[in-house]
Amino acid sequence: MNKVKLTFVANKNISAETIHSLYTSVRFLNEKKENAEEEFKVFNNGRMATIIMNENLIENNQNNFTFMNFDDEIKLKLLKKEPFVSDVTIKQEDVVSVFGLISHTQKFYTNEDGSKRDNPVEYCVLNQLSQFKPKTKKQFLSYLTEKTGLDFISAEKEGNVSFERVVSDENEIVNGKTNKKVLMRNIIAINGSMLKVINSQVANSLSYKMIGKRKTYGFGNITIL
Repeated sequence: MNKVKLTFVANKNISAETIHSLYTSVRFLNEKKENAEEEFKVFNNGRMATIIMNENLIENNQNNFTFMNFDDEIKLKLLKKEPFVSDVTIKQEDVVSVFGLISHTQKFYTNEDGSKRDNPVEYCVLNQLSQFKPKTKKQFLSYLTEKTGLDFISAEKEGNVSFERVVSDENEIVNGKTNKKVLMRNIIAINGSMLKVINSQVANSLSYKMIGKRKTYGFGNITIL
């Protein structure tokens, strides 16, 4: 499929909610469908927003969009639509640096005291001190290795990668002060160096696709340097 890069500019700085509204409005003209398995990438920088996606999946070819973000009116205009060509080529056995923000959870089938739960519950793998919760590290590192093509397992053992829990809407949830429909939580910052590329095809695909949850909100962008 032919991939295109869409560049928009807004009248104000763009939030996660705005980038979500923009992508879903471009992707779907009428009924919104489940798109978890589709390959796309969205990100923003100040008033600029970028979408990379398969051209044949664009249902709405408007050049201008308007959204309400609480009391703010956000207007976006399409500046450029061009074929997407990655400017980075990653080779097998390359050693790279990486950073990104992902939304990630694991299902827990037991309580903290070890007793079994009637129904599983999903939690972030890191606690508020950015420490791995019991029995979560191995699965998380394996997940990152599979989805990025980078050897996170060895990098973590060698102390070349760090993970930090990013507190977003959690405080508002605890204090009961949020009225958002979608909450930004379970966010993890990844920062690493000296990671070996063990699957170059997967690593190169990160230039046009995201991993984890909340992708339409801009989470799951893994940048390789």
